[in-house]
Amino acid sequence: MTKETFLPEGYQISQGGGKYLKLKQGSNKLRILSNSIVWWEDRENKVVFRTKEKQEPKVVWDKPKEFWAFAAWSYKDEEITTLVVTQKTIQQAIIDLYQNPDWGDPKEYDLTINRTGEGMDGTKYTVQPSPKKDLIDKQKEVLESVEINMEVLFDGGEPITEKKSEDNLPF
Repeated sequence: MTKETFLPEGYQISQGGGKYLKLKQGSNKLRILSNSIVWWEDRENKVVFRTKEKQEPKVVWDKPKEFWAFAAWSYKDEEITTLVVTQKTIQQAIIDLYQNPDWGDPKEYDLTINRTGEGMDGTKYTVQPSPKKDLIDKQKEVLESVEINMEVLFDGGEPITEKKSEDNLPF
């Protein structure tokens, strides 16, 4: 008979919640550094449903919420973080820029997301692109030292991790 345990064997408490960018009041300048992943969630009886489908799921849910997640450089914090975007105004602004041939891929320029107001109904967001430019040296340096895998979010993993140093290899 297999022994069932309350927690998975070998489980350890997470040593932190990772680095996630929270959009603050005012100007939030960032640079998108990875492709986005998209998923939908619905909270029904406190159960969260997720799907990796490329299109909105065909399951009939009451108002599923669309999430985007990507790695981004926060100029204010001077670090690479994960940004999860649920706000339709931000999503639509990025889509409009992405589909505009003058702007294209949002990884090629900085974005400033301005947040104003308070509360569910009072908070407003605007997105302003900066002229296209190469990554700055510090961004390049940090990108070389990390691995980005946004897909691990579907399994509760940390999408931005330090690269394993060749000096630490066991052989």
